[in-house]
Amino acid sequence: MLTRHDVLLMLGELAAAFAQLEYWVGELLCYLVAGDKVLTGLLVTRAFSLRRKLDLINDLARLRYWRAPERQRKVEQLTSRIKQIIKMRNLFIHGIWTLRPPDLRSDTIRVVDRDAKAASAENTWNAVRETCYSASEFRKTKETVLEVIGDSIELYREITGSQAPGEDVSA
Repeated sequence: MLTRHDVLLMLGELAAAFAQLEYWVGELLCYLVAGDKVLTGLLVTRAFSLRRKLDLINDLARLRYWRAPERQRKVEQLTSRIKQIIKMRNLFIHGIWTLRPPDLRSDTIRVVDRDAKAASAENTWNAVRETCYSASEFRKTKETVLEVIGDSIELYREITGSQAPGEDVSA
């Protein structure tokens, strides 16, 4: 049986993982925009949505690495994986989590959010979508996000030829 504490802990871990993923997307984009002039890259890209950043990473990789199709492929594969995670990320971060005792007893976590597409199709602003997750689905989601973060760091190292920011050099 899940407890409120278990669910809140899992949500916190997932929120932190999604934040790390967004950080690494930003680092990749800043480097592709301005090389080692990180603050310039940050200034230029800070207001972009995550999806826009991913599109720009692909565009810049095609420009920068036109003679390195393998690197372009790696960039496009990574951004494609991240785009698949975005919808889930938005639900996890912006959804309303209900922690009802019957759900917790059955190891189910329920999240509610507004479904804009359904609302416009139904010509109403009241369309609500409810999704249920099991604890194992939460863990799998976290594992997937952490895996993509690792791949992002690896690509960053490859592209920049240097250590990733915040990485422990003694490890």
